[in-house]
Amino acid sequence: MLKYSFEPIYNHQTEILILGTLPGEKSLQEQRYYAHPQNVFWKILSVLYSTEFLTADSYKQKNLLLYYRLGLWDLVMKAQRNGSLDSNLKDIQTNNIFELQLQLPNLKKVLFNGNTAFQLYKKQFEFLDFIDYQALPSTSPANAKMNFEEKLNYWKKALK
Repeated sequence: MLKYSFEPIYNHQTEILILGTLPGEKSLQEQRYYAHPQNVFWKILSVLYSTEFLTADSYKQKNLLLYYRLGLWDLVMKAQRNGSLDSNLKDIQTNNIFELQLQLPNLKKVLFNGNTAFQLYKKQFEFLDFIDYQALPSTSPANAKMNFEEKLNYWKKALK
């Protein structure tokens, strides 16, 4: 089944761009990033920024991201995929992540939410010398080899 990514969240103040792969089924149903209740993305941001990312609606989440100078997007613009697993992605077309980076004058870091996103970036785009790129553990419930605290520690080092 053909799946599409959401619009990016960013502005010209964005300092850190977080890149996922492609929204999962629950996110596509709800039309918002990281909507699966067991995905810990919003929980991690809530803990690190001591604010209500987790309980906020998508409009408020977007405004909180921008307030903290965070951007959010996915590498995959569209692809065939059954279910939510990145391993099921086929016929991938990427978003123009490289062009977006060049449009963000304050961008310092690009963080990849999971190794699949990082590997896909490496295949499709070049790394810019003035940006720090880091692959982080996926916040997805499919990444069961790490518990919440372990994921939180990696994200804390990258975001602080």
